[in-house]
Amino acid sequence: LQSDLADVLTSNPDQTTCSFIAFPIIARLARDIAATKAMESLALHHESNVDQQASAFRLLSEAGTLSDHARESCERLLAVELAGDKPARDALDLVSGEVRPLVHSILDALSI
Repeated sequence: LQSDLADVLTSNPDQTTCSFIAFPIIARLARDIAATKAMESLALHHESNVDQQASAFRLLSEAGTLSDHARESCERLLAVELAGDKPARDALDLVSGEVRPLVHSILDALSI
C-alpha cells in the first residue's frame, strides 16, 4: 500500500485519477486495520515527502481512522508549517486531487 501510494503520487495524476484512486483507498482504510497501520506509518515516517504526508493524513481522516497519535503529529506539523521559518510547502493532496498548500491539507485532515 505504501509503495503503491508513492508510485501514484510521483506519477503526477490529474484530479479525475486522484478521485478514482482515493475513494477505494478510503473504503479499505475504513475496514482494514492493517492498511490503516501501514498508511499511518507512511504519514508519520520522517522520510515521507510532503505529498505522502498530505495524502496519507487526508486519507486516514476521510476514512475516520486518524488516530490520536496521528492527529497529534498533524498538529505538530501544522505548527512547524505556520511558524514561518521556511517558505510554505505545496503538496499533492490525493483526496482533493490538487496541489495545494500543505497547511490546507493538514487543516482539512484535522477538521474531521
